[in-house]
Amino acid sequence: MTPHIFHHTDPLDATRALCTQGARGVLLFDSGRAIDASPHAPRWSILLHEPSRILTSRDGRYVELVGPERAEHAVDDPIAWLRHFARSERCPPVHLLDSHGERVPFVGGLAGYLGFEFASMLDDVDFEMALTHHPSMTRAPLLWVGHYEPEQVQLFRHVGPSFSSS
Repeated sequence: MTPHIFHHTDPLDATRALCTQGARGVLLFDSGRAIDASPHAPRWSILLHEPSRILTSRDGRYVELVGPERAEHAVDDPIAWLRHFARSERCPPVHLLDSHGERVPFVGGLAGYLGFEFASMLDDVDFEMALTHHPSMTRAPLLWVGHYEPEQVQLFRHVGPSFSSS
């Protein structure tokens, strides 16, 4: 399976459509609009949905949510989980090209975010005082990482201020 590559489609419209349809685990990495033809201008936006598994934090613990039913399993070591799935994704490089001969940026794997406070897992840093003084900081999970299969990846190629035509 390969990602879906779209032309003449706005990724924000596609994101709204997925959310309206009830898709879960929707992430949009929007490169914005390339204003010039510079080789450094952003070329791709990446839209992901329905990860096969998710690692997140809930109520002070780490959990893995698996499958469409989101069966919940405790995770003792989120760093080991991330390493395991990052290693399992290492395979010979995929050189999937679009119709312009440009290599696509993402064909599946891990995507999400690690919150600033997640650094306490990487170093001996105590964030407890900050969390007690700012309860609003506890609303978002410390991390949220999904494992996305290629068929859950939608790529939008930008050229100039609009989307490409192939």
